[in-house]
Amino acid sequence: MIMDFSLSSARAKRSGCVDTNSFGGKPALRFDNPGNGPARDWVYLPGAMIDAYSFTVRIWVRGENGGCHDYGTGSENLPIADSVDPAVFNDLQSAHTSILFSTGTFNSRRDVGLTVAHLAPHGFLTLQFLPYGGTEPVQFTGHKDTYDGRWHMVTVTGDRSGDLCLYIDDRLVDKACIASWKGLSCSSASFTVGSNIKHEHGFGPGELADFSLDFRVMPADEIARLYNAEALRLLISEIDARGLDSCPIYNHDEAVAFLEKAHSFAEDAEDPQTALSQLRNIYEEFLLHTIKPDLKLIVTSDLHCDGEDGGRIAAFRKGLAWANELGMDALVDGGDYSNFGKDFELDSFWKSLDLFWQGKPFFGTVGNHETLELKAPELVSYQCEHLHKMGMVSAEHNRFYYSGDCCGYHFVVLAQYSDTYTVTGYKGMWAHAGAIKEDQIDFVRRELDAHCGKGKPVFLVIHNAIEPLLARETNGHYNPSSACLIDAAALYPLLNDHPDIIIFTGHVHHGFGGGAGFHHLEDENYNVIDLPGFRGGTIGYCIDDRAPVGSRHPAYFLYLFRNILLLRAVDFATGEWLTQYDQTIVLQEE
Repeated sequence: MIMDFSLSSARAKRSGCVDTNSFGGKPALRFDNPGNGPARDWVYLPGAMIDAYSFTVRIWVRGENGGCHDYGTGSENLPIADSVDPAVFNDLQSAHTSILFSTGTFNSRRDVGLTVAHLAPHGFLTLQFLPYGGTEPVQFTGHKDTYDGRWHMVTVTGDRSGDLCLYIDDRLVDKACIASWKGLSCSSASFTVGSNIKHEHGFGPGELADFSLDFRVMPADEIARLYNAEALRLLISEIDARGLDSCPIYNHDEAVAFLEKAHSFAEDAEDPQTALSQLRNIYEEFLLHTIKPDLKLIVTSDLHCDGEDGGRIAAFRKGLAWANELGMDALVDGGDYSNFGKDFELDSFWKSLDLFWQGKPFFGTVGNHETLELKAPELVSYQCEHLHKMGMVSAEHNRFYYSGDCCGYHFVVLAQYSDTYTVTGYKGMWAHAGAIKEDQIDFVRRELDAHCGKGKPVFLVIHNAIEPLLARETNGHYNPSSACLIDAAALYPLLNDHPDIIIFTGHVHHGFGGGAGFHHLEDENYNVIDLPGFRGGTIGYCIDDRAPVGSRHPAYFLYLFRNILLLRAVDFATGEWLTQYDQTIVLQEE
């Protein structure tokens, strides 16, 4: 028995939703629901029970900006990878849990049915399956892969004589034996897509496409073929959206030729997986051939180096070696370059620069994690000693903050600080090291007055987040004493007076697709680059918390062409270009 359903099927009841086309030109629906409140857009498939049959449920999902920016903090956080019971959610977590599809209420771990959802506050993909007569449910959770701003295919297969399997794209990510439940009815309830079964909360401002339900177990090779065929079309859509043939930093004729070749891959591909790999290779190669940039930067933040034998330091050194191959001009780092402020962690960072960055400019600040061990004079002395060895400050320099030039562009490095450091434990450590002092404000004023308004952007580096941006990114749900600059009221008017500033900030550990990237604050009249966190992040492309340390570490290569800024997203650990997160911005000129 095989039954296929489409989101636009005449058999499907629906509320709201906009008719559109998915990646391959197939009919699809766009879901656009509020993060909190009644769902406007949802689809209900009557009679689509999985009951006692084996089944395959498949859907494409793009999870982004759906209200999972650390809602519910501290003790209210959900476990990373343990079983989760929705019955203990607080109101914010309930409001921002997005149901992809469900045959049950998903109000507790005892609910009968099949549910796949994104759980707040972290956006983890979670599956729960329990038939009538079953005991403890199967629950898979802790997967961040689908909440990174990119399209992903989610497939669930249930062999009632074997395994329940969860696939993300073409990868098997979890499975459990359910043979003991053979013949047990799962539920006579119909599927609801894009809302929970009570229609209380919608999927949020993400998108769903191409839902299907088959009463058979789809084999892994068929899942892979389906994924790669659509992923190839997705990549071509990404390439087309980039407007390469009209972007002045690329050769027009070469761009036209490349676009023609890209489309030929979709038309001629007999093996989508091979075609996808080949197209990605020539795409990345083409993007490297721009006109000559005026400035090339490697930009990192929140490295949390863990010593000479650590995975993070290994990934960082891979990135520095890669930057040397590409001829980057300078390194910008947004702070928290150590994990706990220990001597061996601090030393591993500076040894990395000795090995891979000798004789090149370094514009880097300290973060709150550098303040956990050393007292204020000790940390100032340590930081300035290493900056002096790199030629960034004079031997007499005894302050965290400094400035310098590279390729005709000016950089200002700030460092929020307190009068005393060394924090016992973690409580209050961010507030302890987040203040902007009067001498910093005076320094910023002098630097901006001297270097802004000359037809070139001025770069400013600091660790903690800029409050107006973080407030916008989290819809106001954040703790300013732990995330943003403290005592910074006098700083923001200075920034507003100079729209040619580009500010680098870190600290909040956003990933690509979840906040990291270039932001122009129109109301505030300046630009901020929210840097991705090396250690992983709340949402977006970042390390899975269950993965080995050092397995994913996002960063940027930044290219400046007078008034055009190109941010190339990369993963140091895997050596990947993450082209879908690239940004090309035409800068305002003062």
